[in-house]
Amino acid sequence: MKRNLKYILLTFAIVGLSACGVPRGFPAFQFFPDMYDSLAVESQEADKTNPTGGPRTPPPGTISVDQEIYDYEGEASYGSLPGGGLSFPANIKKTMANYKRGEERYHINCYPCHGARGKGDGPVVGPAPRMAYSPAMDLIDGPLAPGMTDGQIYHVIKKGNGQMPAYGAQITQEDRWKIILYVRKLQEAGKKAASNN
Repeated sequence: MKRNLKYILLTFAIVGLSACGVPRGFPAFQFFPDMYDSLAVESQEADKTNPTGGPRTPPPGTISVDQEIYDYEGEASYGSLPGGGLSFPANIKKTMANYKRGEERYHINCYPCHGARGKGDGPVVGPAPRMAYSPAMDLIDGPLAPGMTDGQIYHVIKKGNGQMPAYGAQITQEDRWKIILYVRKLQEAGKKAASNN
């Protein structure tokens, strides 16, 4: 019995001593791993559900709530500008508030080139010697703008045309229509002034 007890104690001692060292490449056993392995993603930790780390691709056919559906892409010549399919939305009425908003947005975005009255004489064009053509379109008496449909003007504001850059990223969809309301008001005032002379 004493002999067996010696072997049992020797076995426990060997097992106990071997448990103290961990072979290289093997992690130590954790008795209470709750605080080590958090369920939350830690800062600077790779996201296992999104290995690329970028924005996820939305499912096909998904439209963002703030995305504008626009069928006409790219710059076009004035003769081929789309316009038949674009008309004033039902929520944009000819109210004083909408005219004021259109005037405010016009003076922020359009005035530098087109001028206060839409004559193409803004401060960017300036008092420099006039060229054979105006770098900014005359929206009142020019050969093109008065005959353009509202949809064509909307397209030019959104996508740009010729020397005019695209303002689609700077001006909201609703404000583009309000600017058109204001431009039409300027054109009416220009016609009245011309008929009075």
